[in-house]
Amino acid sequence: MKTVQDIQKLIDTNQYPEAEKALLTLEREGHDSAIIYYMLGGLYNNYQNPNRSKKKTKEYFTAAIQCAEPIVEAFLELASIEQNCQHRLRILKCTQAA
Repeated sequence: MKTVQDIQKLIDTNQYPEAEKALLTLEREGHDSAIIYYMLGGLYNNYQNPNRSKKKTKEYFTAAIQCAEPIVEAFLELASIEQNCQHRLRILKCTQAA
């Protein structure tokens, strides 16, 4: 099983399919961790990733902010891709509570 650090190295070297597979394996195994969701959101938001997906980006960044210990950067990433200004402001206001 790969660690989060191993997976980050895959992402850093543009090995997106391998990183995606490893992260999804961790998720399936029940590792309900904000960092896994955050990394998946970033992976699907990366313009160099051939499997880039706005829908999956939103899905995983949203999961990262709904965890018991949310990642503040996930709020910022989600707000940056939100088209609706009112939704963007609502997301950013949530960072004050996190």
